Amino acid sequence: MSKIKKNPGKKVTTNEENQDAQPEANSDATANAAASADLEPSIVQALDKVTHNLTKVFEAQIATVLGAIREQTSDIQAISTRIDVAEERIAGVETLANSSEAKLASMEKQIKSMQEHIEDLENRNRRSNVRILGVPEGREGSDPVKFFETWIPRHLQLDAEAGRMKLDWARRAPPSGPYTKQRPRPLMVRFHHLTDKCRVMDAARRLGPRQREDDTQENISFFNDYSADVIRRRKAFDNVKAQLRKFNVSYALLYPATLRVSVDGQQKRFGSPGEAAVFVSTLAQRSDIE
Repeated sequence: MSKIKKNPGKKVTTNEENQDAQPEANSDATANAAASADLEPSIVQALDKVTHNLTKVFEAQIATVLGAIREQTSDIQAISTRIDVAEERIAGVETLANSSEAKLASMEKQIKSMQEHIEDLENRNRRSNVRILGVPEGREGSDPVKFFETWIPRHLQLDAEAGRMKLDWARRAPPSGPYTKQRPRPLMVRFHHLTDKCRVMDAARRLGPRQREDDTQENISFFNDYSADVIRRRKAFDNVKAQLRKFNVSYALLYPATLRVSVDGQQKRFGSPGEAAVFVSTLAQRSDIE
């Protein structure tokens, strides 16, 4: 077989071409480098400009946010200060309220004590008074003191010096409603000596209500004179007393308003109508009390 022989000249020619092409490539790279060198400052400048603009925008936004935060902080501090002042005032009010409550409780206690003291003084002042019911209007004439000084011992069959008991005053109670002759106004008399008053009340309890001297069916009754509050408290026992009378049970209403009941030789005392009513209900269940 014949061998193909390479042409030496051809090879030389290729190397020359490569040598010729290398300067061209170097020139292209140099041109690209030069172009890149020309572009880099503009890019950097653009980036710097963008960065600067973004920074300004961010700074403006941050400044706005910080301003709002400062305003909110100032408002919060003002609110906190007002809350502190309000808490101090509330604490002061609470302290004053607690002190006022204690003072109020003390004052209420004092007022109650004073009311009881005044009530006691009023009733002590009335100790010598007697309230008389059933005496016809005008019976006392123009001088009621002189008339009752002799009428009372005679009516109750009491011994008295010279047939009279000394009185300080005697008068009719003011009318509480329309006046009628069928219902005379109560009479109030004040004895000069407390012993005379006690004798009168003992005789009135012993004799009970007595008829008028004009032979009418109206009775004349004698009562102690008490304050309005004591009368109200004593009147609250009326129903209980009616039940006790129904069962023929002995009782007494003590001053100021205590019910004393005697059953089977024993005495019981009740300070309220409710307690007395419970006791009376037990009496109703007993067969030995009718």
